[in-house]
Amino acid sequence: MIYPFRALSASLYWRTRRDSISRLRGSAQCEPWSILNGYLIALRLPASVKQPPREIAVTKSFMQMVEEARAEVDGIGPDEAQKRLAQDPDALVVDVRDAADVPSTGLAPGGVNISLGMLPVRADQELPEEWRDSRLQDRSRQLIVTCQTGGNAARGAKLLKDMGFTNVSLMDGGMEAWKAAGLPTE
Repeated sequence: MIYPFRALSASLYWRTRRDSISRLRGSAQCEPWSILNGYLIALRLPASVKQPPREIAVTKSFMQMVEEARAEVDGIGPDEAQKRLAQDPDALVVDVRDAADVPSTGLAPGGVNISLGMLPVRADQELPEEWRDSRLQDRSRQLIVTCQTGGNAARGAKLLKDMGFTNVSLMDGGMEAWKAAGLPTE
């Protein structure tokens, strides 16, 4: 199905933003899709033109991204994380899980839940103030990043480091390791 276009006969027509109608003809040289004025346009190629199936190459897997991130950020265990929290009252645990995933293990005491997708927004210093998280504005603050098992925590910690934070570590094993160590949660 094609939106927001009208197909008439064997040709495709589309409505531009100015409501003028233009005609699009498929050709053997064109891609099977195109973008014009913000609309995704599917081209109808003649039946005689055979397009070879395209393979989508994944350049990096999730685990490759995690390993790259782990190579750049120091990992600590749950006991070391609790020790750092006790020594530095300004230290902050940042849990990058989605809010729906937090109840399964809870949060570390005093921790904050900011999903991985919103982390760069909340930590940014140039976006409007109402979008930011005030706890993530001090680039020298000690941050311990965690998630369920540690994979997304590594990605979040690397992201924070890339944004200029100088005292970032990730909790190996995530909140599952924290809970398995018998440490308190909220």
